[in-house]
Amino acid sequence: MVTKKTVSTKSKGTPVQVWYGSNQSLLQLELARWREEFRKRHPQALVTRLEYESKNEDDLLRQVHQAASGGGLFAQARLLVLEGFIKAEAKGELARLLKTLLENTPAGTFIIIIEGAKLSAKGLVSAVRDLAKEEKITLREFIDLSLQETEKWLLARAKAGNGKLPVQVARLLVAQVGNDFYRLDQEVAKLVAYRGQAEIRVSDLDLLVSGQVPEDVFALVESIGRRDFVKAHKVLEQQFSLGVSPQSLVGLLGWHLRVLTGIRLALDEGGAKLSARELAQQLGFHPFVVSRALQQIPYYSTERLAWLYRELSDLDVRLKQASVDPSVLFSAFLGKLATLRLGK
Repeated sequence: MVTKKTVSTKSKGTPVQVWYGSNQSLLQLELARWREEFRKRHPQALVTRLEYESKNEDDLLRQVHQAASGGGLFAQARLLVLEGFIKAEAKGELARLLKTLLENTPAGTFIIIIEGAKLSAKGLVSAVRDLAKEEKITLREFIDLSLQETEKWLLARAKAGNGKLPVQVARLLVAQVGNDFYRLDQEVAKLVAYRGQAEIRVSDLDLLVSGQVPEDVFALVESIGRRDFVKAHKVLEQQFSLGVSPQSLVGLLGWHLRVLTGIRLALDEGGAKLSARELAQQLGFHPFVVSRALQQIPYYSTERLAWLYRELSDLDVRLKQASVDPSVLFSAFLGKLATLRLGK
């Protein structure tokens, strides 16, 4: 993972790290990767994430204490992710507890404190900086990367996934997506999955990556879920009038169905309602994508999603083989969806 100009202590192995910087998308992506690796190394670990709210300091005091020292008989390690806690009142009990944990972290406990673009000028910031100078904790700054650095990061990400991403294609992808590293990570993963071990081509970007279509895909799938096929037809007509290729629509619809399926399975298997943030961390999707998909998920059972996959696959084959106007094939596709019984 590239984090150029990262400010750090001598050792990356300190049990306490403070992450901040203007590149929040890269920070959150690294946090998701770090958590995943931590769980692999410590399957029985207790992982807790808390957000600071000044009005809830009493509750947070109890939760932080429990998370840092609890975990039960089988918890071999503990990871505590604290978001915004440097702003805690310096003279309060919560700040005193945090300072104690930073100075004398219990064995088996790891703490990552997440902050915004800059470290707060109040609260615990002085104590944090002093501990960093003493090399007791790690400060890690995630700054905005140059185009060349972003391309290098993207190439490394594709290679890590056993994909073949030429430099010129990486450059075009960065130009199209920008510096949203969460989305860059998703797009390169999608391209690698599509191409396998074959080299990713420029035409694949036209097929699978778009700056405008995903929002319309949300509208399209949501209108289908609500059985508002008049709106669905209007969305399709708009896309065809803009020159969007039928294969691009199929690819993006397929990607969105994979998102919905992942969320549906996670909710069904979890037996409880998970938050958008928890689902995003578990599934590796951007929180915005999960939040929007959660609005649609009540309309989709596992069986309905499987049926939609089959129909979309059939549509893809017909588009490639038939000489019929794509708009006619898409209309037939929507017609089949309109016959689907509610709850099926």
